[in-house]
Amino acid sequence: MAVKILKRLAHEGPLRHRDLWKLAVQDSASVSQSRTVMYWLRNHGFIRKVDPACYCAPYEITEKGKQFLAALL
Repeated sequence: MAVKILKRLAHEGPLRHRDLWKLAVQDSASVSQSRTVMYWLRNHGFIRKVDPACYCAPYEITEKGKQFLAALL
């Protein structure tokens, strides 16, 4: 699920939180599982909000996230 989220962010650019949840649900993941993966990616610096001051700002992949994705593939 993390790979799918990172790939989507790398290819399409910033996506909103709900759009990333839709990706996880497509993989038959529960909302709590998808939330856990997204927060894990965020807390480890693989994704971040475009504007941290805005609550509904979309997420983007960081350079660290790109390196992590390359290592996973």
